[in-house]
Amino acid sequence: MKSELKISVVLATVVIFSVIASSFTTVVNAKSVAVPGVVDTKPAMEVKFLGATGEFLYFELSLNQLNDTRSQLRVRNEDGVELYAESVFSKAATRKLKIAKEDVEKLEFAYSNLKGEVKKTFEVKIRFQEAIEVKDITRP
Repeated sequence: MKSELKISVVLATVVIFSVIASSFTTVVNAKSVAVPGVVDTKPAMEVKFLGATGEFLYFELSLNQLNDTRSQLRVRNEDGVELYAESVFSKAATRKLKIAKEDVEKLEFAYSNLKGEVKKTFEVKIRFQEAIEVKDITRP
């Protein structure tokens, strides 16, 4: 009986000590630090100008993000008018865009998710070249 009482007292003491020890917690102020080798969760985008045909400009966009979360792709002109918008739900995607070149001086490509945004801005200058052709039309 005495040994059972001693065991009960020891268990009660351990439980009380555990409760008291767990109530003393320290709050630590965490700071975001860039660690080499850790993958950035911000989305990535590459924009390549493919050329122009007729009244259109052609671009190829390579989009990458860490996981399959929802992200937004937007293309705006210099006035902020949205020319193209799409929600993307994959880690990697490639899009080919055809944009009318009428009165476009600047294009802003923006790709964003909850972790951040990446923007690329392009200036569009349309130059016309004069082509001169000279042929020998002398008849023998």
